Amino acid sequence: GRVDLAALDTALARHAAAGRQALVSVMLANNETGILQPVAEAAARTAEAELATEGARLAALRDRLEAGLIACVPDAMVLGANVARLPNTVCVIFPDIKAETLVIALDLAHLSVSAGSACSSGKVGASYVLKAMGLAEQHARGAIRLSLGWSSTNEDIDAALAAIGRTVPRVRNRPERAA
Repeated sequence: GRVDLAALDTALARHAAAGRQALVSVMLANNETGILQPVAEAAARTAEAELATEGARLAALRDRLEAGLIACVPDAMVLGANVARLPNTVCVIFPDIKAETLVIALDLAHLSVSAGSACSSGKVGASYVLKAMGLAEQHARGAIRLSLGWSSTNEDIDAALAAIGRTVPRVRNRPERAA
């Protein structure tokens, strides 16, 4: 026979309500009958169901990270803080600090961040996107991006905030930091 996805949804909901996890294994095709199973549709349903939950989890981590950034570096500015945006991406500006200097310093502190867009990887200088958005040169040169993912945790946020809290003042006190 063929898997009834509605019945599967009901059974999985019962397991979840009881606090149990379920593992479902479905063959693409039954090797005796040749009947194809709705594997792609089942995967799409699972992904769709997890998308909202994971998006909310990442948005909460992002919001916590942003609040912590402002708390430990009061003149930091979060780009897009008041508009709809991705739940996993933070673009933060540290005025009067060169982003490329901060990226290297944070890498040495075991925190991976980036400056500019992925398609501008390796380029030094202010982001043309941020400049086109009307940001002043001193702000556009000090923007870094932090990204969250499926494995990001509260402990990762704590570690990132600690690294940034230690590193930004140190970079600011270097004579070559001027943007």
